Amino acid sequence: MKLSRFLEHTTLHDSVITAIEYQTVQQRCSFKIELCNYLQSTYQPPDAEIVLGQLILTGVQRFDSEPKLPLFSDDEQIDAQILTATSLPADENGVEGWQIAMQCSDYLRDHDQFFLLTIQATDVIWQVEPVIQLNVPYHVFQALENRLTLEPFVVK
Repeated sequence: MKLSRFLEHTTLHDSVITAIEYQTVQQRCSFKIELCNYLQSTYQPPDAEIVLGQLILTGVQRFDSEPKLPLFSDDEQIDAQILTATSLPADENGVEGWQIAMQCSDYLRDHDQFFLLTIQATDVIWQVEPVIQLNVPYHVFQALENRLTLEPFVVK
């Protein structure tokens, strides 16, 4: 999907990036995102308010930030809240872009910093992370619930 079309249908504002990976040689970058589903035009209760997924950009021609954005994985104590995401006009080769303003928080250093990321890429793919649904018998669920209330955990 073209980058501009994605932003026409998806609101990234207030979503949280939990990991950023950029592979220069493969011309690919990916963002693990906690998407604010409740801000989407298609949202209908009782849909999940937050959807976990991955944005994958392919054919990346440009990946610049001011200041230099640290790449991070989801096992680090860093994340970034998207403040704005706007489309940039296509260049002479028809490659579109995004400009993303984000507030990056490093929880270990207790430090927040503003970044402006500019990306140009040929395509974007949105992949929703699969939701694991456990089919647990009610008596087991009840025992787990009791455990959360500090009552003894017993499964019969």
